[in-house]
Amino acid sequence: MATSKKTSTRRSNPAHKNGSGTENNKAVRDTYNPGHYHQGNQEAVNVIETFFMQDAHLSQAVKYMCRAGRKPESSYVADVGKAAWWLVRALVIHKAVSELSGLLRLMRRTGFPPEDLS
Repeated sequence: MATSKKTSTRRSNPAHKNGSGTENNKAVRDTYNPGHYHQGNQEAVNVIETFFMQDAHLSQAVKYMCRAGRKPESSYVADVGKAAWWLVRALVIHKAVSELSGLLRLMRRTGFPPEDLS
């Protein structure tokens, strides 16, 4: 009867690399789970996994919307732009470009964006 050697999950867990001290755990948490993806007790990953597990385009858009204005190295406008890029890409992939065209026509008819915005 063959026995399998149980390997410790400690070795593969980045939180335990170079010891398991509090400083190291905080550094790993900041690297792999940064604060700009948290709001109160909510985390962006929980929303993404709950609602968008089967659609990478929407999950990426949600990721950028969750961090918009919160990530120090990225502006609100840059993150909203990235979210929009992923949403447009989702429409293209799902062959719904006509929906995008219709949305743009509706926005123009209702005066959005304003002419002086550019």
